[in-house]
Amino acid sequence: GGSVLPSYGYLIIDEAHHLEGVATDQLGFAAGLGTSTEFLDRLADESGARPTGFLASLQVALRMGQTLAATHHSLLEGAATVATGLTAARQKVGTLFGLLGDFLRRNGEGNGEYGQRLRLTKGMRRSPDWSDIDIDWDDVRLFLKDARQHLERMRGALESLADFELEDYDELLAESAALVFTAEELEHHGTAVLSNEDGEWVAWLSANGQRDRDDVLLCSAPIEVGPMLQRD
Repeated sequence: GGSVLPSYGYLIIDEAHHLEGVATDQLGFAAGLGTSTEFLDRLADESGARPTGFLASLQVALRMGQTLAATHHSLLEGAATVATGLTAARQKVGTLFGLLGDFLRRNGEGNGEYGQRLRLTKGMRRSPDWSDIDIDWDDVRLFLKDARQHLERMRGALESLADFELEDYDELLAESAALVFTAEELEHHGTAVLSNEDGEWVAWLSANGQRDRDDVLLCSAPIEVGPMLQRD
């Protein structure tokens, strides 16, 4: 579906014995604290000498350009709403991965020094230790959902300004679309790993041996890639 290959009647795949493993990797999902923090920083990062990220770039472009008043207000309002929730989101994300790291160390298989894995089953998600993770993830999920909805509206507003020669317009439009996609991916796959039980997918926590929250990954992959490849 990505238009990498032209239309074809037959497809010959060299080294096809690797296809299943490669497809599993490509169709699977893995995200950790770094992935989540990177998304938040792409929205807005005020840790440096000057603010960076999409929201800061958008505000600069709007301040320097001429736009429709209603659209201008809509974009600033959306940016302010997303920015308001960022500090709390950073704290919740940090807490979430700290809880996941503790849970993995208590319940995971393998030597903690060399890495651990823990498959997440319905029974595992019902354990008493999981309740705090569930609560914290719900807060993160709601932020991702709200941010995605605001970003979608902001992208629509930006599209209406195509003829206004806004500074860095193409970059802002592309980044708004990319952020919508990332927010949706994190929300969807995070929910699939932490909340849902899907018989066609396997979900697990993974760590490579470092004893801190930065090391924990949320992972999922299809159990059978054949039907997905045939369908796609």
